[in-house]
Amino acid sequence: MPSLPRISPTLLVLLATLGASMSIFSDMIIAALPVVQAAFAANDRDTQQLVSLFFIATALMALWVGALADAYGRRPVVL
Repeated sequence: MPSLPRISPTLLVLLATLGASMSIFSDMIIAALPVVQAAFAANDRDTQQLVSLFFIATALMALWVGALADAYGRRPVVL
């Protein structure tokens, strides 16, 4: 059975932070919706589209970063 490569503690913390950041950012954007709505005098539909655009952009970035990670390896892409 082949041995698994060692992961440095710094890289492990970086990957864990990147993994947790999506849930933190989505909670932040949802909590900020009333402020955004008041600041830009937007209606409910426009502020709800902000959440949709956030998740669409996140999904597209995941596809793009995934393709880069496949081509160059995870470590160079993350760093």
